[in-house]
Amino acid sequence: MRNYKNPTSLNNIKTLSRQSGKSMLSVIKVLSNISCEKKIKHYLKDTSSLEYSQQKVELYYRQKSKFAQIKILDNLKTRLIGEGIEATFLTEFSTIIGRYDIIIVGGLGKAVRIEIKAGFGINLKQLDRYLLWHIPLILVRIPTGNVIRIDPKQLKPYILFSLRGLEAKAERLLSGRIYTVPGFDCWSCTCFECPYNKGRLQNSLKRLSDEEFEEDLMLFFKNLPYVAEKVAKLVIEELKLPSQRQKSSTTEDLQIVEKHYS
Repeated sequence: MRNYKNPTSLNNIKTLSRQSGKSMLSVIKVLSNISCEKKIKHYLKDTSSLEYSQQKVELYYRQKSKFAQIKILDNLKTRLIGEGIEATFLTEFSTIIGRYDIIIVGGLGKAVRIEIKAGFGINLKQLDRYLLWHIPLILVRIPTGNVIRIDPKQLKPYILFSLRGLEAKAERLLSGRIYTVPGFDCWSCTCFECPYNKGRLQNSLKRLSDEEFEEDLMLFFKNLPYVAEKVAKLVIEELKLPSQRQKSSTTEDLQIVEKHYS
């Protein structure tokens, strides 16, 4: 049994990444998203088995998210200049735990992440990964007008619990002691030799009724000015806080990201 008692080292996940030839992000995603370890093993061996990450996302929501990103950024730039705050903006910035919509890099080692959701849903699996980096995260859900600040440092017990689970799962895959867990995912699994496989689930896009489309679009435009102002307020508050430099990253790649604001 490999040692995963110090989960912040991510040793098992790093080994799994090297052996499978897949990126750390891909390994962390599949470990976080799938409970069936037989399916995970199949994905790590079969480079063509990408259905778990290729589910269709309606273009309408992608366009709303991109449009909101521009409006939020433009308002934020205006507000920061008014406050005399120097900052650098990074968009669609990739790290080993995910790709962030926006990162604001200020002076004195301060930085803030922004994640924008144009739909009602919140991807908790994605949020779980984002907690692995200590930088404050501003989560925006436009349809409901929600803007909150999440400080991962306040969730350290949960983060260590989650990391231990990922490291333990990676260790089982490395040692061959895996669990097969049948469930709804069996409909979309490409591990066809598994006795629980039920074939591929066809991706489909939900069509909104005219009434649903109107309500969704009106909520989007009504709430966008408010969330843009709330984001600016939280970012300004964060960048004005006294600097408290800490080692932020659990991996080398996150340490590289820190060079952008150190």
